[in-house]
Formats: sequence, C-alpha cells, structure tokens
Amino acid sequence: MLLSADHVEPLLDAVADTYYISADALTAAVRDHTSLNLIHLQSGMKIDLFPLSDDPLDVRQISGRQRVTVSEGVDIWIGAPVDQVLRKLSWFRLGGEVSDRQWRDIVSILRVQGSGLDRVELQRVADSLDLGDLCRRAIAAVGTDLDGTTA
Repeated sequence: MLLSADHVEPLLDAVADTYYISADALTAAVRDHTSLNLIHLQSGMKIDLFPLSDDPLDVRQISGRQRVTVSEGVDIWIGAPVDQVLRKLSWFRLGGEVSDRQWRDIVSILRVQGSGLDRVELQRVADSLDLGDLCRRAIAAVGTDLDGTTA
C-alpha cells in the first residue's frame, strides 16, 4: 500500500508513545517518496523508513519481501538480497558512482549471498533498469561470473 497524505496523522499517532518522528519530514517523505528516520525514544535507535512509490524497484521490493522470525511471535519483513543489491546499485548511480559505502554494501551482499543469490536474475533485472554495467562490475569485483562459479 502506498502512503498518502491521509496516512500521516494516523501514523504519527500510532507511534507517538514509542518513537520520535518529525511530522514535517514524514509529510515530505510521503509526498516526495524520500526516506526519513524514526527514533526509538527509550533506546535512541534510528530506523530508516522508505515510503513506497510506483517505481519499478519499489514494486519489486515489496512483492519480493521475505518474512523472517526474529524471536518467538515476532516476525519482520525484509527485502530479498537481489532487490537490496538493485536498490544499492540505483543509489550508487544516483549518487554519481562515488559512494564507497554503497559500493561496499553491494559487494558485501554479493559475497555473503554467494551462490545462493540468483545472479542471472540480478543481471537481467539490472539490465532492464539501466544498471547492467554496474551489476557486471560488482560481480567482477567479487571474482565470480554470472553462474556463481569462481572466475
């Protein structure tokens, strides 16, 4: 479900006792499809929120999310590794391809996932999003070809 301006006040009310969130930042994030922070009042832990848009990466991330149990009775949704790589490739490109942090994250996800990540699918989708060149570069950086074997 996409957030709209009608969701701002109910969301603020729902989290007010436990989290700090700027009403102005939330309104802007919903309007502009940009990220914002939620801060847990007791611990100070920061949570990044990314309101969805109809962007192909957003649609793909939400449809490919995976439910993970973190403790008894507590499940969370996480993005699929392929979608995380695609998102970070997009951010890397949008940032002028200079962010060491984004590039390090991309390469780290590829390394940790190893042959468990469908690199053919990753490359196919990256090509369709005009990120194919970056994807090939990232895969080369971890020293494996598209079928996951050592180069």
